[in-house]
Amino acid sequence: MLSPLKDFFHYSRGERKGAVFLILLLCILISWYFIRGLFSESTKTDFSQYEKDILAFHSQDSAVKKNVDSVQYFLFNPNEIGLEEWMQLGFSEKQATSIEKYKNAGAVFQIKSDVKKLFMVDEHKYAELEAYIDLPEENVSNSGNYTKKYNDFDEDKNVFVVVLRKSQVPVYDGFEGLDSLYYSKRDKEYWYCILPFYSEDEAIIYQGRSEFLLSEIEEVNSLKGFYPIKQKEYEKEIVIVDINIADTMEFSKISGIGFGYARRIIKYRESLGGFVSVEQMKEVYKLPPEVIDDHLANFKLESKELSKININIADVATLKRHPYITWNVANSIVQMRNAHGNYKQVTDIQKSDLINDELFLKIAPYLKTE
Repeated sequence: MLSPLKDFFHYSRGERKGAVFLILLLCILISWYFIRGLFSESTKTDFSQYEKDILAFHSQDSAVKKNVDSVQYFLFNPNEIGLEEWMQLGFSEKQATSIEKYKNAGAVFQIKSDVKKLFMVDEHKYAELEAYIDLPEENVSNSGNYTKKYNDFDEDKNVFVVVLRKSQVPVYDGFEGLDSLYYSKRDKEYWYCILPFYSEDEAIIYQGRSEFLLSEIEEVNSLKGFYPIKQKEYEKEIVIVDINIADTMEFSKISGIGFGYARRIIKYRESLGGFVSVEQMKEVYKLPPEVIDDHLANFKLESKELSKININIADVATLKRHPYITWNVANSIVQMRNAHGNYKQVTDIQKSDLINDELFLKIAPYLKTE
């Protein structure tokens, strides 16, 4: 009888044959793994198409980054800008063309959020543009609470008023010669006010010029509940203002020009560099031209000192900020200067094909060469 150890290593004849067969089979498989290349053609995967796709992706990504880097934001009214300005704001030429077609079809942007109607403006793009859109936040209808000339004011935001008088009973006299008068009944007391003002500082300016016994500044929660006073027809002294130096208060003394329009006139005057004609006031955004026509006797133009742009040092962005100069015209002026040297006189810019006689007469007063 074999010992346990010998019995463990003892194999029968059949087991030995099976082990030898398995070893031979394993050797054959290992050998085949190393020599199989000798009996078959080597194939190589073609990655060229993938490489092209990767290069195209990187090229597109670089183009997007370049476009983002070249974006120039500026205050704009979407109803008034053109193809070049849309591209400056980060839209492709195709997108800008689509927007202009949309406008030409009759579309009008009335409030800021109307820009979101453009299919290429998502929430992220709108968030980038919103602060630069020169439109009101929302429409304000003429509901009887206040007139349309106050449509710049959000009725849900606090405003300031100058309280001229308070009384327990209605008062109909004592407001001779004043425009923009409103009243409101609060806690059984009638308030007679001039409104509205963007800030307390503006209200204080008006308060300081009031001749009423009671004149105090009040902050109110909204314009709701204020109603226009139906005044008697008073003979008013004709107010004459110099449109190049008049401030908000002086403009607002003219019937039909409230503080909202007065601010717009001054803003436009500053962007121009000064007025050279009373007719230019008709170009003020949303100011009805008939307001100017009906009050020509109230305007004069004695101060003709203008703020001028030096066309020998100004870049495209500086020139473009002028209301009469588009990006194309500004770029043309700069490119001609770069190609031919400084301008000797302003009339030299007429060599540009983009500047016709009509445009030159408009912009020439605002340009200089030294």
